[in-house]
Formats: sequence, C-alpha cells, structure tokens
Amino acid sequence: METLAKQIKETVVVPTAYQQIAADCKTSVRYVGQIARGERNPIRGKGLTVLNKLKKLTSKQYYNERIGAQNLQKGYC
Repeated sequence: METLAKQIKETVVVPTAYQQIAADCKTSVRYVGQIARGERNPIRGKGLTVLNKLKKLTSKQYYNERIGAQNLQKGYC
C-alpha cells in the first residue's frame, strides 16, 4: 500500500521555473541551470531565448505583474 505522500507526489506535479522555461524553449532543465549559473554564455538562438526568460523572472515588472494578478484573483484590488 502506497503512502499518502507518495500518492500526492505522483499526482501533484508543479514545475519549477527552470522546468517551465525548459519546456517553453524545448531544451533540458540542466541547460537552463547552466545558463542561470553562468556556466554557459549564450550568444544567439535557443540559449539567448533562455537567458532572456531568466532575466524576465528577476525583473521587478514581472514580479509586480504576478503579484497584481494574484491579488486580483483573491479580490484585494
């Protein structure tokens, strides 16, 4: 008999930011992580797209949009 924790882990899958970017760009999570850590220096193509998406994650505008959307859903605004 499986434990409740195992059942939840198998059914509830929430992708991390790196997993979401990798899926959007059709690349591996490892490659996204290498770019984020500075181990790879993308200049063009898919790598540059990944880098721009990572930079967007850290921008204040992106953060404010996310918080604003969450507040609207909760009825704070």
